[in-house]
Amino acid sequence: MTQYKPQPFQSSNLSPEVADYLAKEFNKIAASFYGINNILLPELNVAPEKPREGMVVLADGTNWNPGSGAGFYGYYSGAWNKLG
Repeated sequence: MTQYKPQPFQSSNLSPEVADYLAKEFNKIAASFYGINNILLPELNVAPEKPREGMVVLADGTNWNPGSGAGFYGYYSGAWNKLG
């Protein structure tokens, strides 16, 4: 994963206080992503209410079986497709 590194502000329209505040907040956001190497998906037993193209989920395969039992599914082309 590429690390997010905020760029310094180039606008002279911002007061030094506002620019400092924004820089600190963007650095907090960057720090919150640092070291994330794994993503843990919760196992779902119902389908998401509003699936969106590109969504990835872990289905339990019992209460919610998107088509091929338990496992990881991606939502694309208007359907849930088993990823593995």
